[in-house]
Amino acid sequence: MILISYVKPYIVIRSDKIISGHLSILGIGKKVLWTNEFRNKDFLSIKVKSEWKENIEVVVESDHEKIKKGLSI
Repeated sequence: MILISYVKPYIVIRSDKIISGHLSILGIGKKVLWTNEFRNKDFLSIKVKSEWKENIEVVVESDHEKIKKGLSI
C-alpha cells in the first residue's frame, strides 16, 4: 500500500514495502510541475515549491501499481 499526504511544507509518500518507479506532480491542466525517478525506497518527501498553485495531483507509478491523489496545498 502507498500513502500520499501533505504535511506542510512537504508532500510525504510512504509505502509498506520497498518500491522503485516514477513520481510526478501535476498542476492545473495536468501540467508537469516536478518529476523524478526513484529506486528502492519506502519513504519519500518533497518540499513544496512556492510557485506551485493550491491544487496539485501527485502520481506515483511503481513496479506494481499507479496511485494518483489530489492535494490542496
